[in-house]
Amino acid sequence: MRVYIKPGVSVLKEKNSNLIHFSISTSSVHKIYELTSEYLLFIELLKIENDVNIIFKKIQNEFPNFSKEEFLKNIEALRLDGILIYERSVPKEFNHQNSERYKRQVEFFGDINAVEINSWNFQLKLKKSTVLILGLGGLGSWIAQYLAMAGIGRLIICDFDNIEIHNLTRQALYTTQDIGRLKTDSLEQHIKLINSDVRVDKVNIEIESEEELITLTKYFKVADVIINCIDYPDINTTSSWVSKICMQLNKPHIIGGGYSGHIGLIGPTVIPYKTACWECISQKYRDDLQHDDSEILINNRKSSGAIVFLSSMIANIQSWDCINLLTGLNTPMTINRKGYLNICDFSIEWEEISRNLKCKVCGKK
Repeated sequence: MRVYIKPGVSVLKEKNSNLIHFSISTSSVHKIYELTSEYLLFIELLKIENDVNIIFKKIQNEFPNFSKEEFLKNIEALRLDGILIYERSVPKEFNHQNSERYKRQVEFFGDINAVEINSWNFQLKLKKSTVLILGLGGLGSWIAQYLAMAGIGRLIICDFDNIEIHNLTRQALYTTQDIGRLKTDSLEQHIKLINSDVRVDKVNIEIESEEELITLTKYFKVADVIINCIDYPDINTTSSWVSKICMQLNKPHIIGGGYSGHIGLIGPTVIPYKTACWECISQKYRDDLQHDDSEILINNRKSSGAIVFLSSMIANIQSWDCINLLTGLNTPMTINRKGYLNICDFSIEWEEISRNLKCKVCGKK
């Protein structure tokens, strides 16, 4: 086993003292330890040697009573503190080119999750994962790009639309040369230029009813996460359709949200029978309104203003939640809550939503 000072960690020893300062730049954390002579020697040896067994023998030559069991225990404690890392072997599934592509991303994974000894395992989980994206507009196109860049193994992309010139101000990857093409065809081409290892499956179908969505059940079954970005007839209606299928299949899903003017909707992320489901959220709104038979007096479906900075920021957050779901790296930030992002001041107002144990959909289990 080999051990190293973690990249981004600076080590400083106080003069005439056994105090060692570790400055961790990746988390802006500063830690101070008072080390015994054995461990001061250990830090010195790390400059020239990384094999744990060789280091131990050199320390034991000077300190015969030095315990290897205690030594290994303290190395692990320093690793969990974000100061040391073990040698990270690249899984056989990644060739040299891919190891170069993802190495800084893998370092980042290790920075924010010290529990996993080899952070390449997070990247391997992404490579083995499939995500179904429903809708390739201002959110779905960005999410597809972000996941492809991150190294997702397979994307199933669903849309029926052709690219129009007004799409180019807020939707990712499409160009003027793509106007008139199917979004699925264009997106597949551009994703392959970003990351040729991503498998892309295209579904060209218009979803205007729950029955039409059910025809895609085979894609729901093979996906590890489903992300809904279909905004017609509206995001609430399509989320209800998507969530119903996902709950039946026990599939984690993310509501891609939407945007109107300067406010963007983020989440929620649903893990069936563990977190609040879409029906829990809908019931909460009905309870808040205190009536279920509201009459719509005006339904103005004219499109509101939209700008790329807002749509891409929402997609960024949703993509990160998707990666956390797939890898277990962190808890998704939109579990049991949804956010309202104000592009004017970058504030996010969070609305907490608890799982309703009496929910007619998820309360049964």
